[in-house]
Amino acid sequence: MSLNQILSLKKGEGKFLLIAVLFIFSLFANYSLLRPIREALGISGGTGELKWLFLGTFIATIVGSILAMILSGMIKRKLYTDFIYGFFALNLIGFFALLHQISQGSEAYLIVARSFYIWVSVFNIFVISTAWSLLADVFSKERSARLFGIISAGASLGGIFGAFFVSVLSNL
Repeated sequence: MSLNQILSLKKGEGKFLLIAVLFIFSLFANYSLLRPIREALGISGGTGELKWLFLGTFIATIVGSILAMILSGMIKRKLYTDFIYGFFALNLIGFFALLHQISQGSEAYLIVARSFYIWVSVFNIFVISTAWSLLADVFSKERSARLFGIISAGASLGGIFGAFFVSVLSNL
């Protein structure tokens, strides 16, 4: 029995399924890598600030959702997806640069650290929802019913891999 038969794949679906699994895998691995950094930076000003970080995340999510809704009505789907991923990639580079330029423990560092905490939460919501939305557009209803379980396994494996990678890096 072949892998195509086990997975109930039809002719030509294997390549698209592999791309989708790797796509979701990479997003969840990425989030699993960012989450411990987010947690450490979020409490760098003390755990008493967490309630404000949760509130900030809530507000940023609402504002971001409204802006994304407006943007999605103004541009084509492909451009929207490219914009969302490009925007968050540039943000990540910006945070990396800022966190390495600002003196740790300074007020500016705390502001950037808290902003990063909020940003990672919003990032996660947007990149995951954009990915599933894209996959829902690419796969038909019939294909989705057969293949989304397999794609979801890629998400689980990505989360496991990301967490494993963090544990390896933390022991270096």
